[in-house]
Order: sequence, then C-alpha cells, then structure tokens
Amino acid sequence: MRITRDILSARVEKINSQLGLNVHKFVLNYAYGGVRLCKATNEHGACQDISERMTIGEMATVLDAMYNAIIAARMFAFESDTF
Repeated sequence: MRITRDILSARVEKINSQLGLNVHKFVLNYAYGGVRLCKATNEHGACQDISERMTIGEMATVLDAMYNAIIAARMFAFESDTF
C-alpha cells in the first residue's frame, strides 16, 4: 500500500486525539523530500523537532509504533488499577 501525506496526517491526528492534545500537538514538517515529526510549541507555528528527517514510509512505521505504545500503556494502566 502506498503511504500518502493524507495517511500520515490522519495517523498524527489519531495520536493527538488519543493524547488529548489541542494546542501543543504533533505536526508533520515536509522538506527536502522527507518528513519530520515535530511538536507545536505555540499558536504562531513554532515547533520543536521530535524525530530526524526520514522517508514517508519510515514515518508511517514510527507513527504506528507511537500509536500502539499509547494504546498499550493505557491497557497496562487499566490492568494495574484492577488488581
């Protein structure tokens, strides 16, 4: 399956939604044929680099891993609360 910018954007929005981020959320920065994950630091567009620049396919893997880690952490937290 070909990964597009729209697919990456949807994955980032899923992560932001799971974390409840509205202002200081994760964003993608495209340049020089690659993509970098950044975190918005203010409403004026400034951002902090989270990842190195990579290909779109590599970023899809990173975003999938982040999303799965968030879900797993919530599952483990729920399990530890029930014991």
